Amino acid sequence: SEFPLHVRAQATAGAKLILMPACTADAAGFNRVRFSARARAIENQCYTAPIPLVGQAPWSASIDSNIGHSAVFTPCDTGFPPDGVLAASPLNEPGLTFATLDFAAIETVRASGTVLNHRDWSVAIPPAPIVELT
Repeated sequence: SEFPLHVRAQATAGAKLILMPACTADAAGFNRVRFSARARAIENQCYTAPIPLVGQAPWSASIDSNIGHSAVFTPCDTGFPPDGVLAASPLNEPGLTFATLDFAAIETVRASGTVLNHRDWSVAIPPAPIVELT
């Protein structure tokens, strides 16, 4: 979720739903993933679904404690929730989150939404220039 160009490549290839596994140990990490997932849904006019580990994992030193909640985010546009949140589980409660996705609505918003982020973002993103240090 935190790397816009990876998500953009998937959306350009036709993805309408981006699944985003996550492992966050603190509130800053959780919010970074959550806000980034919401931004990617708006930028690419698609659904995004952060799917975090939640709770204690005493069997692993590297992922011992995890916070978060799963959700499904949408574009903030016509035909979608105004806040871009289609579904969200309670914070730090393990379980499943369910939502009904309308992929035709994604096509509609990409073609004639209030904003046309998906269409207007250049498909070809040039590589960054190589800078030689002397």
